Formats: sequence, C-alpha cells, structure tokens
Amino acid sequence: MKDLGTLGGVFSEARGINRGGQVVGTSATKAGVSRAFLWQNGVMKSLGTLGGSFSDAAAINEGGQIVGSSQTAGGADHAFLWTNGHMRDLGTFGGTASLARAINQWGQVVGTFTTADRKTHAFLWEHGVMRSLGTLTDAFAISPDSQVVGSILPAGQEPHAAVWSKGVVTDLGTLGGDFSQASGIDPAGDVVGASVTSNSETHAVLWKRS
Repeated sequence: MKDLGTLGGVFSEARGINRGGQVVGTSATKAGVSRAFLWQNGVMKSLGTLGGSFSDAAAINEGGQIVGSSQTAGGADHAFLWTNGHMRDLGTFGGTASLARAINQWGQVVGTFTTADRKTHAFLWEHGVMRSLGTLTDAFAISPDSQVVGSILPAGQEPHAAVWSKGVVTDLGTLGGDFSQASGIDPAGDVVGASVTSNSETHAVLWKRS
C-alpha cells in the first residue's frame, strides 16, 4: 500500500486509475478546499477548477483525459473534461447542474444532469455535444463500444440497474427485491453492481450478456 499524499490538506481520496498508473481523485489543499488531482510519477498536482471553490475528479482514460465535477464562478456544479492541462466545462444540457462519472478510450463522457424541477437524467457527451439518454436517470460507466450502465426509475418502483445501447434502455431487473444498481461494464458487455434480494439482503451481482 502506497501513500499518495495530499495537496497540503488533511485528506485525499483516489477515484480512478489507468494502465499507465496515473491516478485521479480529490484532496484537500492547505487552505482546506477540495481540488481534483492527478498523481503520476510520485507527484500529485491540482487540476484547478472551473472558476469556483472546489473540484473533484472521478475517472481517467488511457489517454490521460480526466472527468469529474467542479464549481463554476457562478456557484453552479458542472461536469468537466480535463485534457492536457485544460479543464473544459461540459455544460448542463439546459439544467441547473451536472457531474461526469466515467470516460471511455474514445473520450465519450457519461454522467448526470439535474433539471430545474430537480429531476436527474443521464447524459452522454461526445464531440462537444451533450445529449440525454432517455429514461436512464443516472449513468455510472461506459464501455469501449458506447454501452452505458446506470439506473432507471420504473413507475411506482425503486431504481433498477439498466443498460443504454444505441438508444435502447434495458431494465436489468433485481434479485427478487425492489432495488438494483449497476456500477461497471466490461468490453464484452457484462455488468456488475448490486441488488436487494427477496429477503431484503443486498448482494453483489454480475449480469452476463446472453
């Protein structure tokens, strides 16, 4: 176990790593504010912000592109894409806030935006354009072939894990309980996450692509 240090404050947390050993996450600075960081070759550096007081990095791809969220100068929380020293504001798709959770090798970014009536929707950002992923209310991961895993909210039910692929959203169901959540997807399309069972226990799950 290697201590990666901090940006001068009292805490840090790593959120993602790529094959090159680059690590991203968030850390407190000496001034006590949170900053997204990139750790590589034994050095942790701040990625800055979108003009506000904090930022947080969630994931990094093999090309060193980093995604997360940051406060803007106006005080809103926006998803960002950091590339080669520049932090880009990905916007909110007309909503009030957004955050990015994952990025694949092609630079496609997924996350969540919040509407004015406080509802959440998953988004896919690519080539400078953010779009909503239909009934997917949240997005947690994206595969190399652009399949997105996240959550849907069936009518009158708790959230269910789901996959978005080429415009189609598929409910992955549960282990007999009322809730499930997907957290990752591999290149083969297999999904991992958790679900409540019929006896109200929460178990890790693997959904195999048929």
